[in-house]
Amino acid sequence: MTDGREAWVAAELLVPAPQAIRWSRIPQKQVASKRLVRWRERWDQAHAGEVVHRKVALSRFRCRQGNNQLELVVRGTDWREVRIAHLALAESKDLAEELIAEVRSRQVFSEPNIFGVHAIMVLPGGEVIATRRSRSVHFHPGKWSLSFEEGLEPSDLDTPDPLESAAVRGISEEFGLDASTVAAVEPLGLVFEPALGNPGLLARIRLKLSGSEFGQEVWSGMCDEWDDVRVVAACDDRWCASRELHATSRMRLKAHRGTPAN
Repeated sequence: MTDGREAWVAAELLVPAPQAIRWSRIPQKQVASKRLVRWRERWDQAHAGEVVHRKVALSRFRCRQGNNQLELVVRGTDWREVRIAHLALAESKDLAEELIAEVRSRQVFSEPNIFGVHAIMVLPGGEVIATRRSRSVHFHPGKWSLSFEEGLEPSDLDTPDPLESAAVRGISEEFGLDASTVAAVEPLGLVFEPALGNPGLLARIRLKLSGSEFGQEVWSGMCDEWDDVRVVAACDDRWCASRELHATSRMRLKAHRGTPAN
């Protein structure tokens, strides 16, 4: 690996275009290793008494080439554990490279992470939804996203399709849209953001709304995490070239268009 932070900041595609996803769940446990002890101590001193928010972490993955089925093993985690891992990764390039090597060689995520859905919303006319993140949000402030990101929650794992459950919750929380506006949720790939240690499922959400209908619905229910929302052409290559994109947005657009994502 080359020197410098840029060598491991960029997101990478781990598994392209799975035809199906099989989910397995293991019990939640404190999984952060001894590598993170000094960061845990510092975090606990600064954030004692804070409410712990439950999340879902990816433990390991495998893709069966015969039927292109992606197998995911997940576990419960919490925001405290994940933030400790994020803090360590931000300060230790050596640790980041260790974790990247584990993911690439063993298909294992050994430290806490937030497993989420990275969704591109597609309208019946082929347009996609672009959103500009508020500069006050924790992750990727001020960046454009195609279209949003939503962390999986433990309740999603109790549903027949955790990906669809998280995606539908996301469009409700972020845009005020309900499940009746969704025609389909389709997996586009498994990605990894080394700078955060977070994996994510790329997904395409096909909406039933036209561009004008989307605008009428969204402005009344949009959350305050967005500074701007636009309906844009999926064929506009300026989005793929933009340096102002969220880390996995370019992958989402290319996967949606059927072009190589990396």
